[in-house]
Amino acid sequence: MYRITASLSLTALLVSACASTSFVSVWRSPSAKPLHLKGEKVAAVVMMQNPTKRRAAEERLAHEITERGAVGVPLYRIMPNATAGDEEKVRAALEQANFKAAVVMRPAGTKQEIHVSAEPGYDRFYGGYYGYGWSASYSRDPRYNVYTDTIVSVDNRVYSLTQNQLVWAGESKTTNPDNVDEFVVELAAAVADELSRAGLIE
Repeated sequence: MYRITASLSLTALLVSACASTSFVSVWRSPSAKPLHLKGEKVAAVVMMQNPTKRRAAEERLAHEITERGAVGVPLYRIMPNATAGDEEKVRAALEQANFKAAVVMRPAGTKQEIHVSAEPGYDRFYGGYYGYGWSASYSRDPRYNVYTDTIVSVDNRVYSLTQNQLVWAGESKTTNPDNVDEFVVELAAAVADELSRAGLIE
């Protein structure tokens, strides 16, 4: 159930937990040893600068991990103000508490996508578009709708702490989240579902 198959794949997987979220790539290590996480401690790590939103996201991620068989623990409970400079302290704390793995989420970037939609109309050339086209040349057609989507990418990973090795990674994208930071809380369930399907946390 928990074995990691020797494969490398890219897939497009729709995630039911968040209608606007999908995984655009998924990778599984071909060399990592099997994980057995049922009943084991797994650190929930969300790398966000806002401490309040980070705690909320880690709580949600830990809850989703626990719901699927492991024991999810938010990192902030172990190291409340962890930063990049606290690596050795975090490692010592997790090793002392016998954590087996870490699930990590990190917002990786945003971009804008411009879309144009239209109902073309004028299905006839003569007595239709011919006259309109000449009269409306260089003017904006009100039937064309231009809109912009905000796409947020998140780097999601699972590390075996006993092996200190990456065993799973997936890049997700979310379209038009209400808030670039707060949407990570909703994404936690989607990530946990994908890890469950991969046989890593149940």
